[in-house]
Amino acid sequence: MESRDVIFEARAQILWGEPSSSVRFFLISNGLTPVEADAKLKEFAVERTKEVRGLAIKSVIIGLALIVLSGTAIWATFSAHAAFSLTSTTAKGDAAAVIAGCYGVWRLIGGIFDFVSPKANQRSVSGMDE
Repeated sequence: MESRDVIFEARAQILWGEPSSSVRFFLISNGLTPVEADAKLKEFAVERTKEVRGLAIKSVIIGLALIVLSGTAIWATFSAHAAFSLTSTTAKGDAAAVIAGCYGVWRLIGGIFDFVSPKANQRSVSGMDE
């Protein structure tokens, strides 16, 4: 394997969440010196941390938006209930708003954890956006 391909593969492994020790072994076994391998691992770790934090910010924003929207929908429904009787359509809307709010809380909490401690997240960076 060419050194460019080895480095590209190692970078991908780090972004996929592979342990640094196995990626270090991969780099050294494919011709890099331990010093070069450690330098590349540090560079890849910084890149992964940036990516995880960027996705965490996105998750926090989505979570907050869902919480606000579902809270507004629930508030509007309860405000309207003072004037109108409860119907099955509004009950379904309330259920959807509560589910959206719960999902928003889940995204918000996950995003906060990923932002505060990006190294604790061992998932693939490409799989985090789902």
